[in-house]
Amino acid sequence: MSSSSSEMVPNYEDFVEHDNSNSPHLIIPTPTVEIPSVTSLSILSKPKTLADPSVVGICALGIGCLMFAFSHFGITPKSNSLKIPWIIFLMGFVMFISSLVDAFRKNIFGFTVFLMYSMFWVALGFSQYFVQLANSKDLEGGQKHMAMAFIGYFIFNVGPMIISMYLNKALFVIMALLQILLLCVSLQFLNVLSPVVASPVFLLISIVSFYYCLATLVNDIGGDIILPYGSPIKKITTPITRKLLPTEDIKKTDNDEVEDKSDHKIHIGNNTSTDDELEM
Repeated sequence: MSSSSSEMVPNYEDFVEHDNSNSPHLIIPTPTVEIPSVTSLSILSKPKTLADPSVVGICALGIGCLMFAFSHFGITPKSNSLKIPWIIFLMGFVMFISSLVDAFRKNIFGFTVFLMYSMFWVALGFSQYFVQLANSKDLEGGQKHMAMAFIGYFIFNVGPMIISMYLNKALFVIMALLQILLLCVSLQFLNVLSPVVASPVFLLISIVSFYYCLATLVNDIGGDIILPYGSPIKKITTPITRKLLPTEDIKKTDNDEVEDKSDHKIHIGNNTSTDDELEM
């Protein structure tokens, strides 16, 4: 055999050890295996979840509507200059953050509503700012433009108001009062309705919004329904509606099984299996 082939053959002396009695003992080499630490196992890592952003978004709505209610009732001065920062930063900016969190949570309902209303309040705040800078000639016809914007949001709000009927009564009341408020303010810009009519609507939105936020905080800390939201006005059984916003009477665990007839799949917790896989 060549020298290269002889080097590949293990030497017997490498596996033999001699003790004090000079008697040979055979040594069997043990392979070394690296065992990962417990912290490196992804199966044991707890997934991170995001908090429900509807609390801060609706709380900002309640504070803003309370400020407008006091102004319309004459309790506070009707100064638009002091309202602008609260409209833009409190209501617009906070709702925008809430929409981003709902986007990460894959909640299309909360993302759409919070994003649209955040842009609504930002646009309203800048409109009030430009009104302070402009002269009377530049404002001719401006109220009609504002009325058309409010009518547009009145049409948009029909969808979220209907969807909120399937969630809980507290959210539905907020969306229904917003619908009335948008109509009143649009008629106000058209000089059809007095601004005083919208005052109690602002106050009611503020009260219900504060209750919704308090109920969400208390129920989350208590781990149970302590302050009820009110059961949904209409109920549907599709799994997607169970993820939108908290409801009073829907509690789903990981062992619950819901059959989706549209694609013939069985949803078990967060896992999805087809009928054929279950039969196997």
